Amino acid sequence: MDAKQALFVEFAAVTRAIGNPHRPAILECLAQVERSFEGLAEHTDLTIANTSQHPQNLRRAWLAAALGHLGDLAEAQAVWAGLMAIKPDFRMAPRLARFGYVWPEDPALKLEGLVKSALPTGE
Repeated sequence: MDAKQALFVEFAAVTRAIGNPHRPAILECLAQVERSFEGLAEHTDLTIANTSQHPQNLRRAWLAAALGHLGDLAEAQAVWAGLMAIKPDFRMAPRLARFGYVWPEDPALKLEGLVKSALPTGE
């Protein structure tokens, strides 16, 4: 992939990340000062649940993947079960494509951690 194509790929990732109309408002608030989910909700006229739901689900999935890499399969499966209780349709693989990563191998490592824990990747 040439430099121009790589730039287009990164631009597409940013566009997807801010595709929801509420996300630019959240980013604007965060650019001004670090805020809690409650503070973001207050400044964007969103509910706390809507403001915090997406990051919390990803945090749980990434924790399960990290625990898989550490070999703590029971804990990884417990974390994943908690995520499935909250969001049964959550799939990791499609979400990984929405983010830019400093290290290109990061998405594969996250999926590998889920595989090590015998958890679904959603591919």
